Amino acid sequence: MPLRIATLNVWATPAPLARDVSFRIDAIGEKLPDYHLDAIAFQEVWTSEARKRLVRAGRRAGLGYAWAGLGRGWAQGTQRGGLLVLSRLPLEGARFAPFSLRGEPERAITNLEYVSGKGFVTLTLQTAEGPVRLVNTHLHSGYHHRTHHYVPHRTAQAIQVAVDAAQSTIPMVAVGDFNFREGDPDYRVLEALLGVRDAAVERGQPQNTTLTSNPYRTGRVDRRKDFVFVRDGASQGLGVEGIKRIFDEPLSFEGRQVAYSNHAGLVVDLSQGGPASASIAQDAAIFRLAAAVLADGKQFAKQRRNGGRAFARVGLGAGAVAGLCSLPRPVSRRRVLRLAFGAAGLAMLAPGVGLSVVSEVFVEDEIRAFVLASRQLEELDRELLS
Repeated sequence: MPLRIATLNVWATPAPLARDVSFRIDAIGEKLPDYHLDAIAFQEVWTSEARKRLVRAGRRAGLGYAWAGLGRGWAQGTQRGGLLVLSRLPLEGARFAPFSLRGEPERAITNLEYVSGKGFVTLTLQTAEGPVRLVNTHLHSGYHHRTHHYVPHRTAQAIQVAVDAAQSTIPMVAVGDFNFREGDPDYRVLEALLGVRDAAVERGQPQNTTLTSNPYRTGRVDRRKDFVFVRDGASQGLGVEGIKRIFDEPLSFEGRQVAYSNHAGLVVDLSQGGPASASIAQDAAIFRLAAAVLADGKQFAKQRRNGGRAFARVGLGAGAVAGLCSLPRPVSRRRVLRLAFGAAGLAMLAPGVGLSVVSEVFVEDEIRAFVLASRQLEELDRELLS
């Protein structure tokens, strides 16, 4: 029996981080019935209103089952990881796991990964041919000009997903906004350790999902950031019959050309019930690659921690000088210069203390998360290569 699953990053972030959210979410909901889906996985459903509208639209489209687990995020009531799954089929065993490695804490204002609560949700779709494991996730963003900067973070996140799925023996579909590019180290690590096939590559139909033709992405580069990965079960195969881009048509709103999202979506048609293919042979080289990438990430985090400490020391020192400069003295040109220097020192004191806390507490947590990912990789190495 065929199985049709879709994925879409809906870009429903709080204002002013996204544009035309209400209109776009309603347009996505109106379009859902056209695709005759068995399930759809959404990412970046960061507002409760967007979540409610999509769940209601899903019911109208025959997708009566929903996972929209509430948890910590940008605000109380947001979904866990900004993820949402709607399904025509019963959903069982839903479980959300937050990523241990979330990003760079000192960039939390401009790089919202650290506070977004990202992770992955695993559910079981109860189909007529048997259970199918569905994984929905959203890995660390590349942040445009820093595309490769976060490869270690995405690699650690991929390892965490692989560890979670290592013992599963049922067919699996992993979908979402993975933010890597085909052939990059993080892509190769996830594909190998999770034991999955890239559905688009298998069909010879890889398509970009962030497009320069999208009015929300003017001036950027076309990229394939959204993926569908599949894996056979121990006794049942999962064949890829077709895959195509969806939610990519232009829309008009208030006299402007807009789009459903700043991403296009994907829909995959799968066949169930065939024989399972032989297990994908694990290559020791992929473990060496992953270990090297994690080591690079850990080393860079240490450098940032040490840099934060140095800045904190400068700030505290300048604050001390500021205190000395504020002592009562006769006014003179030298006194004016000292007062100016003292004011600068006070200005540096607060960020210095803040960076000290970030460096000693939060960046240290990031380093520990890289250590944890390295241990998980070693466990997978023993398990998969034994």
